[in-house]
Amino acid sequence: MAVLKLVFKNEQCVGDLVTKLNLSQPKVSLILKELRDLKLVLVKSSGKKRIYLINKIMFDQYISDIKKMLSDFEDSRPNEIIIRRKVLLSN
Repeated sequence: MAVLKLVFKNEQCVGDLVTKLNLSQPKVSLILKELRDLKLVLVKSSGKKRIYLINKIMFDQYISDIKKMLSDFEDSRPNEIIIRRKVLLSN
């Protein structure tokens, strides 16, 4: 989450993330690869450096999907409670 949070705030290169998070370069690179695989971050080249930035469209889609799932969960929760109570009362 910390990597995603930093990339969300500003474009970052691996070296900057290593320094800011006090993590090893291989660990940061692995996290960035996973975020790229999820299409949450994009990569652009700047000379020899690879700069990572948030993929705003995909990030917004993930947030929207999470909100929908939470909403669906909250909407179904009272019904589940009512059904459980009815089952308990019938026993």
